[in-house]
Amino acid sequence: MKSLLKNRQAALAVWALLVCFLPTAWADVVPVANASFETLPPGGLVNTAGCGNPGCFYSVGAIPGWSSSGTSGQFQPGYNAHFETLSLGPTHAWIASGTISQTVSPVVELGRTYTLQIDLGNRKDMAFGAVAHLVINGNTYMATGITPDEGGWSTYAVTYAALPADVGQAITIQLSNTSGQGNFDNVQLFSVPESADLMLLACVSAAVLFRAMRRHAGVTG
Repeated sequence: MKSLLKNRQAALAVWALLVCFLPTAWADVVPVANASFETLPPGGLVNTAGCGNPGCFYSVGAIPGWSSSGTSGQFQPGYNAHFETLSLGPTHAWIASGTISQTVSPVVELGRTYTLQIDLGNRKDMAFGAVAHLVINGNTYMATGITPDEGGWSTYAVTYAALPADVGQAITIQLSNTSGQGNFDNVQLFSVPESADLMLLACVSAAVLFRAMRRHAGVTG
């Protein structure tokens, strides 16, 4: 009887671990146009004295894939003068005032959780003021994270669980700036079905079960 119970426990643990690695357990990627701002405007980027560094290039105005208001554009800062490192690729978005935004597809679906991840930069010679939101049905959900070191980048995130009142509503990524200059890169949006929560429960159950089996067998560590 004990042997049969052990076999059943082992089978359950193996099943749970297999479920953990099924593709459906992971988040669906929601496409974001020009997510790392590497697609340049028709006029390209320019290098002028206003850039503040001979090795940097920038644009002012429309960013492909994004709607903009105020003063913003795309920026290739090079290294050291403005940033110690780059987030993803040589180009990111900058905002001095106003916002840039993008409405993605699909719309809000009940039973899904949406997570926005984005890298925010802290330019050396300007105050850090980058802010990122998800905007859904007139409500804004602000991404939070650890303020990046001067000249560095930090990943911010916000998670929104679909509400019945929001089903069918558009999902908009909105980036803005509160002071100095906002710098943004590597925009990612994920959609996770409720079934993924069950997958997570299976993973936890498998870990607990294996630990119990190891203890029963006299294995430590």
